[in-house]
Amino acid sequence: MTEKEAVNHPPHYNHGGMETIDIIKHIAGGYPQSVGFSIGTVVKYLDRAPYKDNLLQDLEKAEWYLKDAIKTIEGAQG
Repeated sequence: MTEKEAVNHPPHYNHGGMETIDIIKHIAGGYPQSVGFSIGTVVKYLDRAPYKDNLLQDLEKAEWYLKDAIKTIEGAQG
């Protein structure tokens, strides 16, 4: 892998014909802006986890960001 590929199109960001950023934009775009970042980060960790070295760690990171989004929404409704 060239240095440019490692920055612009690393293999764990691009599998199944779609890049993670495109999936994030599609999914997170439907959420309120206040949780868009957290939801996008959840998607990022879930999408890349199987292609990295520490599956459990990435799933725990996704869980943390999902809980953050839930807390934010609960706070806005509360």
